[in-house]
Amino acid sequence: MTSQALTPFEQRRMVLPVLLGFLVLLGSDLMLYPVSINGIPLPEAVKIVIWLGSAGYVLLFYQTVLPTPRRFQRLKWVNTASAALGIVALQTIIPDAKGHLYGLYVLLAATLIAVLSGRLHAAVLLAVNFVFSAVLYLQSGSNKPQDWLSLSATTVAIFLLLETVLRLQDLSQARIQRLRIVNQFAQQCGASLSREHVLSTLKSTIEQTVQADTYFVGLLEGETLNLVLLFDQGEYFDATRVQVKGTLSGWVIRNNTPLFIPDLREEPPLEGIEIIRVGKEALNLCWLGVPMKTPEITGVLVLASYTPNAFNHNDIELAENLAQHTAQALGNTFQHEKVEQQSRLDSLTGVYNHGYLLQILQDEALQARRHNHPLSLVMIDIDYFKQYNDTYGHIIGDTVLVSLCDIIRRYIKKTDSVGRWGGEEFAIVLPNANGIQALHICRRIQEAMNKIDIYSAEKQTIPAPTISQGIALFPDEADNTETLIQLADRRLYIAKARGRNQIEPGEQHWQKIKRVASA
Repeated sequence: MTSQALTPFEQRRMVLPVLLGFLVLLGSDLMLYPVSINGIPLPEAVKIVIWLGSAGYVLLFYQTVLPTPRRFQRLKWVNTASAALGIVALQTIIPDAKGHLYGLYVLLAATLIAVLSGRLHAAVLLAVNFVFSAVLYLQSGSNKPQDWLSLSATTVAIFLLLETVLRLQDLSQARIQRLRIVNQFAQQCGASLSREHVLSTLKSTIEQTVQADTYFVGLLEGETLNLVLLFDQGEYFDATRVQVKGTLSGWVIRNNTPLFIPDLREEPPLEGIEIIRVGKEALNLCWLGVPMKTPEITGVLVLASYTPNAFNHNDIELAENLAQHTAQALGNTFQHEKVEQQSRLDSLTGVYNHGYLLQILQDEALQARRHNHPLSLVMIDIDYFKQYNDTYGHIIGDTVLVSLCDIIRRYIKKTDSVGRWGGEEFAIVLPNANGIQALHICRRIQEAMNKIDIYSAEKQTIPAPTISQGIALFPDEADNTETLIQLADRRLYIAKARGRNQIEPGEQHWQKIKRVASA
């Protein structure tokens, strides 16, 4: 992690102790050791000027360069060169400060450059110091092995110490970056009411923060786990269901606690657990599962790797944070979908209301036209329903409405739709069904309605009312939904006029339509 990952405020906080340490050390050396240029001692006033000049440069750097990232980036090598020249100058004008005190100067300067500019700049600084010190040794005629060994050992020791500091900084910055990504993930999920968007954001976040060969989100549905998100070895898989009993995921859900198994080559210390494979059916060797629990959902977030001991404590903490935010976001989407679904339904019968059924009809008509498929619309009305209500009461009338809807749902497919058109009138949208197929469905509904049993509060049998039905076919009989509705409604009233308990038109009409269409 480079200094670019640090904010200007963070940079200033990190380097302030180093800068202050440099000024304190410089002041003490100027007081304790003789300062000279070309062998000429400098007076005390000049020492004070040197210290004040150094302090001014430090203050200028701290106040004007560090707070401005763009300016700092432009002056990176200038700062490195300034630090190197400063070290060289100190070694020249304070020759008696060599040894451990001079090593402190080098350490402070290298630490400052490493934290702000990175390893390369710090290495250049150390190299310049090593070369200049070697030149001074050669000029002085010193060939003592201990001097060269001391110089080399000091340089290596400083380099290793800097590497330790930089690695700690990398770990700290990586953790901060993870927290930022998780916080961004939480904000994005909290603002989303789409399950697809939540899962897509989770995918992106996992890829940025953890090295996982496999990961999935499983939602508990009865005795099965619905894997709504499944990634394995670079490939995403369609949603699939697996049995939850006896699995690691099932253990996590049942105990509502995280489970981390560093190496699955060893038998997990859990009784009755069977390792199952998902995705590409290869066996993961490191497994981490975290529960997802809200009032709306129960599930698990799993991270896995084909390398043993791939995860650490930070990964466990990350997974727990992601699972918590994902669970809350998915819970919100389920609540929103529930509210949306309720807004589409008739409160009494549970079928679609007029407005939403009309939207479905329009959408299905577009699909039917695009794919050249038939679309049938059936209008159903309960005969003499007002009189029936007045005779037996509204509670019995409501029972009849609910019973009719239950019968309709029994004889239509999942791709079909039924809605309450208004009062005692209902409509059925039958995609990819021709007139003859719609007629057969209407007959089954009619027969079933004639057989239902209705009872009063006193358990006495009440005769069920009959129904009348009208059918219209798109696009053979109507080229738009408005005309289709009008035709089906007109045929409904023809059926009622013919004596009720009728279906209009009959099979002869549909056979004729079929012959014309195939001609």
